Amino acid sequence: MNNIPSVLAILLCDGIIIEQGTGKKTLVGLFNNLNAASFPTVQPVGFYASLTDLDGHYRFDIRVVRLAGETEELMGGAEAEFESHDRLATLEMAVNLPPVPFTGPGRYEFQLFADGIYIGRATLNVQPRP
Repeated sequence: MNNIPSVLAILLCDGIIIEQGTGKKTLVGLFNNLNAASFPTVQPVGFYASLTDLDGHYRFDIRVVRLAGETEELMGGAEAEFESHDRLATLEMAVNLPPVPFTGPGRYEFQLFADGIYIGRATLNVQPRP
């Protein structure tokens, strides 16, 4: 069993640009709230996570979940694999998700799992445009 990675940050944005020469990441349009003209709606979302304390090969899953009372509704997701053997190093995960469907107003979570273990989340409040 691999170490459970520690999450330093999870951010949501309109999109992520990765510079080819240096690998530097530019996060465009950070947000925690989304105002939609109508529902259902779709929105491209960039998912950025900074992780540390990795030792081995990991499969990461990003799940987009709508929280509605006691129930959760899976809206989409993505997966990625990374390997690191330096527990002090920082891993930057930058994924431009396919357009995410938002069926109605409410709170949505972008949950991150490492080898099936929940390690963190970013929340998004979706509301009608005023």
